[in-house]
Amino acid sequence: MIARPRFVIAALVLGILAGPGTAPGFAHALLRAALPVPGSLLPAAPAWVRLTFSEAVEPLFCKIKVTDATGKQVDDGSLVSDPADRRRLMIRLKPIPPGEYLVTWYATSTDTHRTQGSFRFQVSK
Repeated sequence: MIARPRFVIAALVLGILAGPGTAPGFAHALLRAALPVPGSLLPAAPAWVRLTFSEAVEPLFCKIKVTDATGKQVDDGSLVSDPADRRRLMIRLKPIPPGEYLVTWYATSTDTHRTQGSFRFQVSK
């Protein structure tokens, strides 16, 4: 009977020690929110595209590109992170006319996992 409780305690201790090392492997910076909202029709052109991810990202290894229907880049290339929220990236847009726009993004989380995606929005005519 004495050996059994020791075995249970040893198994619990090993489980606790091994557990934390396995969880972070599944972390990825997933897009949680965007302004403009994907698929939206806006009455006026936005000045910025803002993306919020599920976890902190490394701005040096991230990119946001906004293009018009002809593929011409309409952002000014100045990607910035929000100092108050390391999950948020922003890029300023040049003045844009009515039309459809494509936002393409690549994000690298602080644990080096990379994700990517894209969405469209429209500015009404």
